[in-house]
Amino acid sequence: MRLVPRPTLTSSTLKDYLATGKTQSRLLGPLDRHLMGRQDVSDRRTDVLHPSEIIKADWCHRASYHLLNGAPKPPQVKRLRSESIFETGHESHRKYQRWLQEMGNLKGDFRCGQCGVVDWDVSPTCCPACGANAFVYAEVPAVSVEHRIQGKADGWVTGLGEDFLLEIKTIGPGTIRFEQPSLLADRDGDILKAWADIKRPFLNHRRQAGLYVELLHHMRPGAPEEIVFLYEFKATQECKEFVVRRRPELVADVFDAALDVVSAVEHQRIPECNIKGPGFCAKCKPFEALAYVPGTGAA
Repeated sequence: MRLVPRPTLTSSTLKDYLATGKTQSRLLGPLDRHLMGRQDVSDRRTDVLHPSEIIKADWCHRASYHLLNGAPKPPQVKRLRSESIFETGHESHRKYQRWLQEMGNLKGDFRCGQCGVVDWDVSPTCCPACGANAFVYAEVPAVSVEHRIQGKADGWVTGLGEDFLLEIKTIGPGTIRFEQPSLLADRDGDILKAWADIKRPFLNHRRQAGLYVELLHHMRPGAPEEIVFLYEFKATQECKEFVVRRRPELVADVFDAALDVVSAVEHQRIPECNIKGPGFCAKCKPFEALAYVPGTGAA
């Protein structure tokens, strides 16, 4: 068994950590404390820009500058609810990808579960290296070296008419409150009515998938012109799909901003916070207290 060292809890999170022990619980309290004290072992890179972050209105260019420049990422304390939301979304992705692979319609990177070889293919049945037939879908890499953007689209579907990019989202009250709060407010908080009234993908979702499409068009000939959004409602597992066409202008500003951040790193010119300049927002303020050597990640 691999032992994972616990990180040092800050004063703000220590209070929450201690509070979890005050509520009588056989399981939820210990689980919450375990997640709060667990070291972040994520392999999510900090030397690239992630589409899911840079398409949002609160993307802080100054914070990204520091991360691209080698600053250590500020610690993030995990909580039971947020980790459960993440894992639920992850498992939802896997089931649809598995079904599409079984249908023979899933294109992308597949990692052999036996030898680890990754190969671009369409629903493979046999590893080209070892002959095994156990695969893990490694999704669809979407990368721009120039912009230092790196991400993975949920799926590339082929053989069902025109090829399309697949974007899978699990939808709950938190999603709606964040993406379009008026849906709940106008319906007195009725989540069922709010779900019924979702008629198109949320803007951030369209921008994220739109960024993937543009990246793929620079990487691979014949990249999809359509995006299919699959929304799964957490409360009932009911699904909706929305089909949108490629719109390069929807994400042109993201590419421009990414180039600005990359240029700032190359010229060692710290950009002003674009959220609260000339001050600091919640995302870039933690970096102001760090003394790190650019390019090394060493504090």
